[in-house]
Amino acid sequence: MSDPKSKEANSRLWFVLISILSFLFGPFPASPVGQSVVTKQTEGVLIHSPNDIVRITVCSPGMLHVVAGAEQSRFDATRQPWIENPCQPRHFSVIEKDGVTTLTIEFVQVRISANGEQLIFLDKEGKELLREVNRGARRYETLTLDSESLYGVSDRFRPGQNVAFYGLGQHQSGLFNYRGAVVPLAQANCDVAVPLFISTQGYAILWNTASASSFDNRFPTQLKLSAEASDAIDYYFFYGPEMDTKSFISTAN
Repeated sequence: MSDPKSKEANSRLWFVLISILSFLFGPFPASPVGQSVVTKQTEGVLIHSPNDIVRITVCSPGMLHVVAGAEQSRFDATRQPWIENPCQPRHFSVIEKDGVTTLTIEFVQVRISANGEQLIFLDKEGKELLREVNRGARRYETLTLDSESLYGVSDRFRPGQNVAFYGLGQHQSGLFNYRGAVVPLAQANCDVAVPLFISTQGYAILWNTASASSFDNRFPTQLKLSAEASDAIDYYFFYGPEMDTKSFISTAN
């Protein structure tokens, strides 16, 4: 019959041995999973994330054009006739550090997370203006309309705490500041939808689609922009840096 004290001594010896081996050889580093591939192009960058493809085009010293979709082949289909002058190549820089890529133009920076699933917009000093939520910001729901394959698309952002939003056309809600509001962006009786809003932080977004859309800020910490039927997520990000319209116009020219 074995000695209980001997069993206990053996157990302790095994525990010490396993602890030493774990210290010397573990934990084993995990292989990079879900990393994005960011490619610099003549007009901006192309991002291949685990979930979608994103193209950021530099349009002016303070304007970027963002298109994101499940299929890159649909990107050209997002060009719309109401954009009079397409973006022209401008000077920009792209720097990668610790897996995070930053595209910089004169007035704006956009920081691309290591997995490519989050964009963060900053001014030239690095002060944050707007960011996508860190998980599941961009979403695509497949649908078929009149035998055409399209997507219901949406993008979710995290606006600053004290930022107000103005614009979006002519509506009957009686609101001037749309922070905390839900605004359907579709033509209706006495409603004129213009999918452009401006913030008190000096940035604006043009939600670039003719589809029925929605501006949804019912939860103040999240701003959701969605389109019912589109080829891809498509928007222009402007930064003044002032809030007045003249600044945006002069920046775009």
